[in-house]
Amino acid sequence: AKEFVFGVPKWGPVAVLLFTALLYSRAIFNGFTSFDDNSYILENPLIKNFSWNGVKDIFTSFCIGNYHPLTLLTYLLEYTCFGLDPLPYHLMNVLLHLLNTWIVFKFAEQLSGKRVTALVVSLLFAVHPMHVESVAWISERKDVLYSLFYLLSLLYYLHFLSSGLHTKYYIGALLLFLASLFSKSAAVTLPVLLIAIDMYKGRIISTRSLLEKVPFLLLSVLFGILNL
Repeated sequence: AKEFVFGVPKWGPVAVLLFTALLYSRAIFNGFTSFDDNSYILENPLIKNFSWNGVKDIFTSFCIGNYHPLTLLTYLLEYTCFGLDPLPYHLMNVLLHLLNTWIVFKFAEQLSGKRVTALVVSLLFAVHPMHVESVAWISERKDVLYSLFYLLSLLYYLHFLSSGLHTKYYIGALLLFLASLFSKSAAVTLPVLLIAIDMYKGRIISTRSLLEKVPFLLLSVLFGILNL
């Protein structure tokens, strides 16, 4: 009986991760595609200069009309260590998806207070067909990377609420949101979710609670304009 909490075995989340790893195991051995992989990896000079100037170029340049320097930094590190061997790039995508699945479980568990809910949500997230492109296609690294920081920011915001509005969790959520924006501009939606979490948790929408969202909103507007 001690092995179960709210009817979910302790090994439940691990089983979800192992099942997801099995589903995506074949993707690890795929090669590069002729769609965007050439621009992002094979012919991209930004990921082939491992130096301070190279990092500076990444943070001051657009790639195929997009601004996602953290995503390019991961390519830079992989190219420096492994060259044009596609396996490490695919492996990183799969590992990021597994990590995201685990964070989804922890987030859903803290949000709902129910491990059953968290297990179902994390399983649906892990195996949903809409994620296949993001995981199996190297050029969609930005999706799994921005999701990592996005989910961590939401998790930190829950800690902020449960800790009695402790500042360190607020700063952590804000910095993780910034990292998510540096990975993909789609992260601009996060401030709206923060308000939704407040409402779900029964927090009174006050001037203070709205002012907390202003730094997040300003970052969203800034990166929205930058990408446009």
